[in-house]
Amino acid sequence: MRTHRTSLNRWSFRRRGQGFTLVEILVVMSILAALAGLIIVATSKVRGTARTRRTEALLDRLSTAIGEYQRMTGELPPDGMDSKVEVDGERLPSSATLYKALAEPIVDKYFVAGEYKIREIPPIMIFEAGDFEADDELEGVYHLIDGFGQRIHYDNLTRKRNPPDLEDQDATLDDSDDYGRRKSRLGYELWSLGMRANKVDDEEES
Repeated sequence: MRTHRTSLNRWSFRRRGQGFTLVEILVVMSILAALAGLIIVATSKVRGTARTRRTEALLDRLSTAIGEYQRMTGELPPDGMDSKVEVDGERLPSSATLYKALAEPIVDKYFVAGEYKIREIPPIMIFEAGDFEADDELEGVYHLIDGFGQRIHYDNLTRKRNPPDLEDQDATLDDSDDYGRRKSRLGYELWSLGMRANKVDDEEES
């Protein structure tokens, strides 16, 4: 009985001393690689969802602010395309034009009883740090960005040759036509290119 136990222990010692075979190592590595891939995909989707929600929240806040801007001034903010806005001789894109219109005080000029007057309206909206980025070249110019770091596109449709019907002043946004596109019945559109690209990537992966 003692001899059997001794021989068994020797066999076990030799087995442990041999370590893992190459096949076993490759199997373990393939399993770890597969798990790592699943974790990366899951993490990417979670981040994409969080960024989409942040973008949607920003678009909703912008919609409210644009409606307030129209109520205070009687018109929609300029978009830098049909209505040119310049800083130091440089024409601003819509992402910077909308930020400027909502984040800076509004100088309102009007006549009362034949007298010309000026009043300053406080900024319509206060932005959070992640809502904008500084321009690379123009000092004091900022661009609105979505949750993916892409610039927000704003289009004032009322200044086009064929403006939309503005009889219905409902500011409800319709985002069912396209990814990241918000079209308001007030006569403007907001686009999130990052949100659109993320949705397309999710569809391709699925």
